[in-house]
Amino acid sequence: MGRWRNWSFLLLLVIASMVLEAKTPYQRGYADGCQSARKGIIVKQIRLFKNNVNYRNGWFAGKKACRPKSAVWTYRKGYSDGCSSRRGVWRKNLNAYRRFRAYRNGWIAGKRNCGVKRISSPASGAEAPRQ
Repeated sequence: MGRWRNWSFLLLLVIASMVLEAKTPYQRGYADGCQSARKGIIVKQIRLFKNNVNYRNGWFAGKKACRPKSAVWTYRKGYSDGCSSRRGVWRKNLNAYRRFRAYRNGWIAGKRNCGVKRISSPASGAEAPRQ
C-alpha cells in the first residue's frame, strides 16, 4: 500500500506540473515570435498562426519585443561602411549585409549618398545636389 501512495503522489505531481506549465496560445506565440527574432529564422506553428488570433498577436508581440535593440547602431554602421566604400576603401560586412535589413539599408544609403551635399539655390529655393 505504501508504494501505491508514493506512485500516486508522484503521478499527481507530474500532472500538476503539466497543468502549471501549460501555455496559452498567446504565450506560445510570444515564445515562437521571440525565437524568430533572436535566431533570425521564422519559428511559428502555421495552423495556430492562421486560425488563432491570440497566437498570432502573441507571435507579433514576441517578435517585436525580442528583436535586436541595436537596429539604429546597425544602420549607422552600414552607412559608415557604405560611405567608406564610395570613397574607395571597400568595406562591407557580408554576414551583417545578408542577415540584417538595417545594415543593408544603411550600407546602400551610405554608398549612394555619402559625399553628396545639398545646397539651396537662392533664386528658386529648390535644393540641388552638390559634390
